Amino acid sequence: MGFLPDWADHRLHSILDYWNGVRGTRRYPRRRDIDPLDFHQHWPLIFMVEGKRVEDMTLRLAGTAYREIYGFELTGQKLVDLIPRTQNHAVLDDFEECLNEGHPVFAANEMNWRPRRSRLKYHRLLLPLGDDRDEVSHVLGLAVFFDMSGRTLFV
Repeated sequence: MGFLPDWADHRLHSILDYWNGVRGTRRYPRRRDIDPLDFHQHWPLIFMVEGKRVEDMTLRLAGTAYREIYGFELTGQKLVDLIPRTQNHAVLDDFEECLNEGHPVFAANEMNWRPRRSRLKYHRLLLPLGDDRDEVSHVLGLAVFFDMSGRTLFV
């Protein structure tokens, strides 16, 4: 659980260490155990979605990097409206795995940068958060973005 390649960005390792520390001996931490002040240095790259099925997931928090990437505020948006299955089912499959299996999911991939009509690379970590019934109710995520030459964006 929580496998993350050594070469993944240090901020992903940092948020995974935080998540592991908060969860203790539980499978995953509860949403109420997470204090965003504990990882304030990562806020521009943090997002949180709420819902127990991918089709119902809504963004509750989206850092400023996501507004820059999408060209509009994402908070309150449905995940499937932002990432339709017809365009990128692999991303939604990652969210489903995190929800259904209750473990962290790492991805390194590329995406379109909509406002600039260009491509960018990312490393993304999805971390499940539970409710009082010990079911995954939220996913905390952090993504780090790079231009196609590997230069870090949104620092």
